[in-house]
Amino acid sequence: MARTTLQHFRNETDVGMDDVLLNASNNSNTLSCRGMNQMTIVVNQTARASSTAITFNVEGSIDGGTTWAKVQTSAISSGTQTLSDATYSKALAATGVFAVNLAINFTHVRIRALTGASAGSGDKADVTVMFGSL
Repeated sequence: MARTTLQHFRNETDVGMDDVLLNASNNSNTLSCRGMNQMTIVVNQTARASSTAITFNVEGSIDGGTTWAKVQTSAISSGTQTLSDATYSKALAATGVFAVNLAINFTHVRIRALTGASAGSGDKADVTVMFGSL
C-alpha cells in the first residue's frame, strides 16, 4: 500500500506589514500558527532609495501570545552548544524579493524589528507569511 503524505498550507492575510517604511522598526501582528510546523516569510522591497540590507527577528509563543521567545541559532565548540538570537539579514543592491523558511513549533509567531540599514524615507517593503504542515 502506498503511503500518502498530507500537506496543508495557509497564506496569512493579516501580517500588518504592507508598504512599511524601512527607516523605522516595524513589527507584525501576532499570527496564529496552531497545527502548522513550517513558516515561510517573503520580503519584497518595493521601493529603494538608500537601504543596503533588510534585517528582522522572529519570535514564537507556546502559550497563546503571552510569553515570547526569539528564535535561536546555535554553534557547538568543545562540546558546548551556544545559543544566539537569530537575526535574518539580506543585502539588496536594488529592489527585490527574498524568502526565509523556518521549521516552527509554536502556537503564535510574530516578526520583530524589520528595518533597513541606512534606509531613507523612500525605502519600503511588503511582508507575506505562509504557514504549512508537512
